[in-house]
Amino acid sequence: MLLKFSLLLFALMYIAANAASVDLTCRNKVGGAWNFGTAPSACNVSPAANTPATINEYASVIFADSHTNSAGRRAYMSAMYPFLRDFAIYYIQRRNPKASDAEVTGFVMSIFALAEQETLWTHYREGTDNILRYMRGDGLHGHGLMQVDDRSHTAALKAGRGVDLAYNLVYGFDVYYKGWLQSASAKCVSSSSNFHDRARAAWASYNGGPGAICRWTKNGTADKSYNAHYVQKEWLPYVSDTSAASGINVKCLAEGVRPCAQR
Repeated sequence: MLLKFSLLLFALMYIAANAASVDLTCRNKVGGAWNFGTAPSACNVSPAANTPATINEYASVIFADSHTNSAGRRAYMSAMYPFLRDFAIYYIQRRNPKASDAEVTGFVMSIFALAEQETLWTHYREGTDNILRYMRGDGLHGHGLMQVDDRSHTAALKAGRGVDLAYNLVYGFDVYYKGWLQSASAKCVSSSSNFHDRARAAWASYNGGPGAICRWTKNGTADKSYNAHYVQKEWLPYVSDTSAASGINVKCLAEGVRPCAQR
């Protein structure tokens, strides 16, 4: 569960806070397979978000439930990979313009593993009934790819930080990045340049709060699972081209300048 942490970046993303409060009720709930793009459960994006606008901005990273074969999953992951990569790069370079190439690479890898650990890279799904849904986990309390929990983050979720993918990522990244910074001087991390250890520490903090940052050294089940994803990179076989450009305008979405048409 994510702990409370004030957003420090992208103030424009709070524009939605002044809009009508988002209804968090789960409508048209469906289950799913525990696989990339279809981790259960999922609930209608409407009325929390406008369905046509969501499709306009995120079409290439919406998983089609009618295409759950290998080809369909590869197509989804091949689009989601460059989007998540570029979003993570944009984020850390905005937070730390002096970040080394090694740190940027380490941060991106840590986000890939986090995305698998939390939701198997799942956010939007178009059902066979043509209803657009988004990821809900942990008894429907977790919202979106980053699993922002409504028991701790009600205000943020009612301001749209759950259903909208970019808002969900920035909110989750802000929480994760606090642990990432703390990990640089944590006693359980051998060096600030050991980005594997820093990823493990940052995820432990993300999952259990700042006091859990060294929890990973005890090799609990969740921490071992995160590390396995980091090491094994199970997402790679689904990605056709890791150097492909994203079809989504990351800068526009991250900075809250809407609408953002696909490229």
